[in-house]
Amino acid sequence: ESRLEKRADFKLIKKKLSNGSKVFVKMMEKSSYSPSVNSEEYMALLGTVSAEDSSGKKQEFITKVGIPVSELDKILQKANASGSGLVYLLDGAGKLAASSDDAEYGRLASASALPSGRTDAWSTVKIPGSGTYYVIWNSVQKFGWQMFCLIPASEYRRQGSFIVVVILVMFLMIACSVFAV
Repeated sequence: ESRLEKRADFKLIKKKLSNGSKVFVKMMEKSSYSPSVNSEEYMALLGTVSAEDSSGKKQEFITKVGIPVSELDKILQKANASGSGLVYLLDGAGKLAASSDDAEYGRLASASALPSGRTDAWSTVKIPGSGTYYVIWNSVQKFGWQMFCLIPASEYRRQGSFIVVVILVMFLMIACSVFAV
């Protein structure tokens, strides 16, 4: 709790925790597993736990489970099926929690065209200077988190065309084999 007291949003965090809610926050922490890293940004889930001390007095403690944001970024990079697309995760306040490519997120966000709320399955968005993207959206309703996957429409069509060509070639090979027999 003493580390949290210095945060501007401490009163809001404390209020949510006192209501029994869990809270996600970004925190800078010293890395426990890498001696070469001074501090690293973590996404932490905060909750409360009650315990009695030796005199029987009930005390409440804040618990924290954290994952380095760099690890979330790696997970989103693997989720980026199209290599040149973008996958990003917004926290309950609509702030960026992690992305598959921070530079690409910054570039696309500067165009003020990135979706930040619920979209239909496979909706499209036009981003000035970047083209058209297919957007897939999903949410973690309990915490209000949202995940967006942007796939460049041109890449999607190019991959679809390649699959059609492969199927046609296979069909022609099968047809030639049938007629040869």
